[in-house]
Amino acid sequence: MPETPEELWERVEDDLRMAPVEDWETFPFSGSMSPRPLAPPVERERPGDGEDAFDWRRCTATDDEYLWTTENWRLRPADRPTGLPVIVLLEPREHVAEPGDNLDAVRAALG
Repeated sequence: MPETPEELWERVEDDLRMAPVEDWETFPFSGSMSPRPLAPPVERERPGDGEDAFDWRRCTATDDEYLWTTENWRLRPADRPTGLPVIVLLEPREHVAEPGDNLDAVRAALG
C-alpha cells in the first residue's frame, strides 16, 4: 500500500541531503549549502499567481502575439533574449492551473 503524504513526510523530513555541489569544480559559489526544512503536507496549496484566467497575462493575449495557433494550442517565443538560438513555448489555449487539469482530448493531442 502506498504511503500517505503524512507518512512520507514523517519518514524523510529529517533526512534531506544534498549532493556535495561545493566540491564540484564547476560550482560557481563558495561555501556549503544545505536544504531547507521540508514543510509538512497541507490539505490544499495556496493559490498561485494567475490561477484565475482573467489575472493571467497569457490567457488574455491575442493570437497575433504567437508564432502559430490552433484550436487548442498556441506557440510563442520566449519573453526575453536567453542567449540560445531560439526558445519557443507551447501553451494550451484553455487556462489551466496545473498541467493535469486540462482536458483529456487536449492532452492526447499533445501526445
